[in-house]
Amino acid sequence: MTHVDQPNQPRMRADARRNRERIISAARDVFEAAGNDAQMDDVAAAAGVGVGTVYRHFPNKDALIGELVRQKFEHISRFLAEAKAEGGDPGEALLRSLTRSAEQMELDMATQHVMSQPSPAVWAVCAGCVQEVQDRSGELIAGGIASGTLRPDMQVSDIRLIMGGIASTMADPSLRPSWRRHLELALDSLRAR
Repeated sequence: MTHVDQPNQPRMRADARRNRERIISAARDVFEAAGNDAQMDDVAAAAGVGVGTVYRHFPNKDALIGELVRQKFEHISRFLAEAKAEGGDPGEALLRSLTRSAEQMELDMATQHVMSQPSPAVWAVCAGCVQEVQDRSGELIAGGIASGTLRPDMQVSDIRLIMGGIASTMADPSLRPSWRRHLELALDSLRAR
């Protein structure tokens, strides 16, 4: 899945597109530092644009957070598609994509912070990407169960529980160095015995 302009909207000017990218990049930094307490004024200052420019692109903080979350799920969807395209066992492809997702999560703690207390409006922005991730995960799970790689009772919802646990491990400075061990144990629990 790739982000495309809405069909009824005119194409974004190059300077507007650059501003939008600066806002999103700055938002990651600001939300990583301040979490959900960050304000749109803070994002504007970090991006080097006026607050009106931020609001032209994102009518409220939920819309901006929703875009960060949407981009995160777009990455996960791409990881799932790439793992499937690499071939081999679907269950192993799923486990590889979860590892890549965790590695990306470590690089984007800002999105993890804001996802810890999202509003329904945030999820509305990224509902399509979330559904695509669930669908792609479900396909790989079904294939992994059929091949005997994954445990027969595995469900898509298990992934959210595991990745939420990994995010909690990463968020705790005393545990963060051990997130890979946590992931290894969690992924091992998904394998058929």
